[in-house]
Amino acid sequence: MKQTMLVILFMNLLKGFNQEHIILPPGPIDKEVGASVNFISIPSSLSISAIKWHFNSTDFIIYNSPGPETVSPQYQGRVVLNSTSGSLELNSLTTADSGRYTLTITFTNGTRIANYTSLQVFEPVLSFGINGSTGSLTEHSSVSFTCEGKGTISSTVWMKDSNILHSSSRIIFLNDNRTMEIRPLMRSDKGNYKCILRNPISSSTTSYSIFVNYGPDVRIFGVQRFDQGSDILLFCLADSEPYAMLRWTVNGEPVRDGDLVIRLNSKPSDSGEYKCTCWNNVTGITASAVHYVTSGRKAFWDSEFKDERIKPVSRQLKTTIPQILSKYGMSGLFLWHLAGKIKLHDCWQSNVLALSVVQDKDENNMVDTNVTCSKAGHLSDPQLFDLYFEKLLSELTEQDFTDPVLTDALSRLRKVLQYNATGGKRNRGLSVIGSLRELIPPSKLTPEEVERALLVGWCIELLQAFFLVADDIMDASVTRRGQPCWYKKEGIGLDAINDAFLLEGSIYRLLRRHCRGQPYYIHLLELFTETSFQTELGQALDLMTAPPNKIDLHRFTMDRYKAIVKYKTAFYSFYLPVAAAMYMAGIDSEVEHDNAKYILLEMGEFFQIQDDYLDCYGDPALTGKIGTDIQDNKCSWLVVTALRVMTPEQRLELEACYGRSDAESVERVKALYDTLEMPLQYHQYEEESYLRLQNLIQQHAQNLPHAVFLNFAKKIYKRNK
Repeated sequence: MKQTMLVILFMNLLKGFNQEHIILPPGPIDKEVGASVNFISIPSSLSISAIKWHFNSTDFIIYNSPGPETVSPQYQGRVVLNSTSGSLELNSLTTADSGRYTLTITFTNGTRIANYTSLQVFEPVLSFGINGSTGSLTEHSSVSFTCEGKGTISSTVWMKDSNILHSSSRIIFLNDNRTMEIRPLMRSDKGNYKCILRNPISSSTTSYSIFVNYGPDVRIFGVQRFDQGSDILLFCLADSEPYAMLRWTVNGEPVRDGDLVIRLNSKPSDSGEYKCTCWNNVTGITASAVHYVTSGRKAFWDSEFKDERIKPVSRQLKTTIPQILSKYGMSGLFLWHLAGKIKLHDCWQSNVLALSVVQDKDENNMVDTNVTCSKAGHLSDPQLFDLYFEKLLSELTEQDFTDPVLTDALSRLRKVLQYNATGGKRNRGLSVIGSLRELIPPSKLTPEEVERALLVGWCIELLQAFFLVADDIMDASVTRRGQPCWYKKEGIGLDAINDAFLLEGSIYRLLRRHCRGQPYYIHLLELFTETSFQTELGQALDLMTAPPNKIDLHRFTMDRYKAIVKYKTAFYSFYLPVAAAMYMAGIDSEVEHDNAKYILLEMGEFFQIQDDYLDCYGDPALTGKIGTDIQDNKCSWLVVTALRVMTPEQRLELEACYGRSDAESVERVKALYDTLEMPLQYHQYEEESYLRLQNLIQQHAQNLPHAVFLNFAKKIYKRNK
């Protein structure tokens, strides 16, 4: 659509004077590349004998009555002159048209007048994303982020969590604000960053999430003196991202892993040094805290409890937890120990924290007391989710089977779970509790249901781990989540196949134990088994479409690609967690599930296309894996899209190199992708797909909270890993 910019030429004819005036508005006039500008002159009562338009003092159109006009070659076909008034239309603007324009008019009475204005032509701004420091970002390091884009960029603005960033002692802007350096990086720098590229006629925004790994900073909470026969409970709190691994020693002897240590029916020999050592595998930092406990302190509050074994544990929690809440602003902790289950429920509707101690796992033998709860803050769902893994780990490897002949097998299961179930983004598992919070009002969402949502979320993460362990073997992958694939570890090899089965079997043991009495149990079982089968069918399609050592690009069609994506990725990554939450919320209508599925499968396709792009163009330090789609002859979005636009000569080049593992062939394929501007095509697709998803949500989620789907979309939009 042509845009018209009026540059008004007023010719004041003053009675009794022989002089004419051209009045032009002050420049610059801002226009976009490809647009048009009209310089419009108001006709004078005098006749015009000559018109000249100058660009930067060079004549480019000359008119002498009665015509025709003379036009410079570079302007032919682009200008239209009105010889009666001097008006000029200039079309198909380019950045080279920016400059000073002067109009000179000579009238038949010999009077000559002139004036000028200026024009600025801008290319629209398009941001490509933010290129950040590679590797895991750790506290106290120096990092740099550059906002990439094209077009005529006049200014760059950086924002964090909706606040404009300014230069400070730690934040430095370089390269006309296109580059931001943070020196040193602090944990408070975690958040969502935006870079806004602007010029007078357009702007473009891109986002980038910064996750800061830090810690651990270690503290131990608990009693310092105990009475013989009472129970000792100590809690080790490690402030760390990601979640730190913990190990206790008592007087130098290792006792257990986990954040809680308990001594039942204490003896004088339980006195001494209790040391909690924590290590963060990402930051590489190991830190310890030491707590000294001595005997000789009399028990108090004895009359409050009848059960002598529970009483001291409850008392210690009652005195310790408020201190933790006050100091760290936390609530909603879940703690477990071998003698029974100690649960700190969240402050759901009031400022009262309900402490429940379940002795010998008997829900009927429960002692309740009230502890004042700080409203300063709550543990986030990701924090609760990470804490819950320790409980599942203990349940599956310590409490599920107690036959001593299984000790080695259970130890192996523990290692399998710790290595393969953790370390990912956890988006699938977290989407269960996130969706449930949108589907059930807070006043009706009980702590027990939150706990079950965390469990179902971890079951999905175990399903993901099961698929990935097997997939890495089939694809001969090298790394996963920034570390060697499980089967690549020394001493593992193809035994990893059975380890994958252990991961899958753990899912149904957990569901049976925790959800069997719920009305949605059968729905969950059917959902997990059906989704597993769908994913396995998708894997079969993937393997058959691109068999190793057999290159046949004719198989790589968009229809086949979408079928693989739908069944291999979309069902279990997107539909499964939301459908599980819907069943848990009592929504079992086929119509509503079909509506949700329609949106979520489209989202799954968007996600997989991102994955394909990152396999080739992503930073392995951020994605956690070395991309091998080219070497593995994968039917990816990049190759399918490239095949649709490349020339026959380029196709021959692709056929000669695709599916080869040598570095030269891989680089030639990547160079071909660059020639076809695949990054630009991907970024255009990403923008279009995000808008399409928003429209689908509006159309198909009329009876479901839009936030269920928007939260999912925000997690994957513009992701870089």
